[in-house]
Amino acid sequence: MIALDYLNPDWAAEDDMRHLILHKAQVHQVTPEEVHDYSREIVSWGPAIDQAAVVDLGKSDWLLSFAQRHLARCRHFRIMFYDEYVDVICESITAAHGAYAPGCGTQ
Repeated sequence: MIALDYLNPDWAAEDDMRHLILHKAQVHQVTPEEVHDYSREIVSWGPAIDQAAVVDLGKSDWLLSFAQRHLARCRHFRIMFYDEYVDVICESITAAHGAYAPGCGTQ
């Protein structure tokens, strides 16, 4: 399990820390927004997961480019932060209030 703390920009109070839990993460990639090629794909962000900018891209070409032996239950998620995107191949993502503390999520 991997956890990421975040604070929504502008409107969030500093004590409104939140976190995402990436369940059974297998692969990740961080891309600065300055180098992301927006012309290659259109992402429909839709409703947020507990006010986190996360989209489920499903069984994307990127996910399928990896050996599938351990990825049958995984999906491709993209998380948008202030100036970067994090692409993750994992089974699921959940969000919760507060900073991450060991033991607060499930495996």
